[in-house]
Amino acid sequence: MKVLKRSFIYLQAGALGLGLLLFCPSVSAQSTAKNGTVARTYEVKTVPLKSTLIFTGEVKAKRSVEIVSPRGRERFGGTVSYLPTEGSAVKKGERLVEFDTSDLLTNQLERQRTLDEAKIRLEMTKADLRAQQADLQTALEAAKTAVSVAKLYSGIEKELLPANTYQRYQLNLEQGKLALEKAQQQMDNFKKSRDIQISISELEVTKAGIELERLQNDIDKMTIAAPQDGLVIYGDNWMNNRKVQIGDSLFPGQTVVSLPDLSEMQVVCDVYDMEIKQVLAGLPAVVTVDALTGRAWNGTVESVSSIAVRKSFASKHKVFKVAIRFLGGDTSIMKPGMTARVEIPVSIREQVLAIPREFVFVDQRGSYSVRKSGGATDEKNATVVPIRTGEATAQMVEVLEGLTVGDIISLN
Repeated sequence: MKVLKRSFIYLQAGALGLGLLLFCPSVSAQSTAKNGTVARTYEVKTVPLKSTLIFTGEVKAKRSVEIVSPRGRERFGGTVSYLPTEGSAVKKGERLVEFDTSDLLTNQLERQRTLDEAKIRLEMTKADLRAQQADLQTALEAAKTAVSVAKLYSGIEKELLPANTYQRYQLNLEQGKLALEKAQQQMDNFKKSRDIQISISELEVTKAGIELERLQNDIDKMTIAAPQDGLVIYGDNWMNNRKVQIGDSLFPGQTVVSLPDLSEMQVVCDVYDMEIKQVLAGLPAVVTVDALTGRAWNGTVESVSSIAVRKSFASKHKVFKVAIRFLGGDTSIMKPGMTARVEIPVSIREQVLAIPREFVFVDQRGSYSVRKSGGATDEKNATVVPIRTGEATAQMVEVLEGLTVGDIISLN
C-alpha cells in the first residue's frame, strides 16, 4: 500500500468513521520524548479523550430592561424619530425613545371633529324631541279637557233632554275617551322612541370619544421615558442586520434600546447544532475579551437554550444560545457589546483506545492505517495495519478496530 506524505490529519467526529484532511507535519505532546526530542514510536493505551471548544460571544448584562416598539391600535409598528446617543447615561423619567406621530396627529384632528359633530347631533336630537313632547303633551291635555266636558254633558238626566241631544252627548263622551286614549298612546310611544333616539345619539358620542381616546393612547405610547437610570444600548435591527437607528420602521415588540444592569455581566455565544450536544450546563469556561488584552476570566456554562433560533433575519442558519457566567474577577471594565472569546474544555470519552493523530495515515482510497512495529527498538520492521477510527480531538484519534492496548506504532 502506498503511504502518502506524513502529515497532521483533521478528524471530525462521526459514527463509524471520520474524514481526515492532511496538514503540514508536526508532533503533538503525546509523541514528544522527555528530553524534548521527537518520539518515533508510541505505545497504544487507553486515555481520556478531551477537546476544547472555542466560540465567539458578546458581553451582555445578565439583567436588562428592554424598551420595545409599542403595539398601537391605529397602526402597525412605528418610525423612530428620536434616540439618545448609544452609550450615554440617562436618568429615570428622561426622554428615551420617540416615534413619529405626524400621521396620528392628523387622525386626531379628524377624530376630534367627529366627536364634536356627534355632540351637536345629540343636542339637536334632544331639542327636537323636547319640542315633539311638548306638542304631544298639549294634545293630551286637550283630550283630557274634552273628556271632562263631555262627562258633564253626558251626565245630564235623559228626561231633561231631547232624545237626539242626549244621544249626541253620550257619543261625544265615547269619542272623547277614544281621542284621549289615542293621545296617551302617542305619548307613551313617543317616550319609548325618545329614549331610543337619545341612546343612539349618546352611543355615537361615546363611540367617537372612545376612538379619540384610543388614538390619544397610541400617541402617548410614541414617547417613552426611561423607566430607570441606565446606559443606553441600541437594539438589533435584524431586518437590516445592524443596530437600530433614527428613521427605522420597527415592528411592534421589537427591541429599540435596552438599559442594562452593569453590576452583573455574562457572555452569550451562538453555538451550532453540530457542537451543542457537547456543551452542558456547569462546564468550566475561560473568557477573554478582544478589547481587554492580556486578561482572562474563569466562568461556567450557566444555561443552554433548548431550541434553536435564526442567527439573524438575513441568515437561514440556526443557533443555540449559550450563556457563560463569570466566577469572580472584576467585570466592571467590561461594556455590553464587547466581543469575547470563550474556551470550553469538553470530555468526549472517559477512557478510550486512542493514538496521536500524526501516527495515522490515509491512502489514496481514503483508508486509514498505522505502522505497527515489534517494539520501541524494532521500528524498521513495522508493518502497515488498517484501522477504523471513531471520535477525535485536535491531538488524539479514537481507534475502534485494528489495535489493542500495548501495541507499538511508529512514524516510519
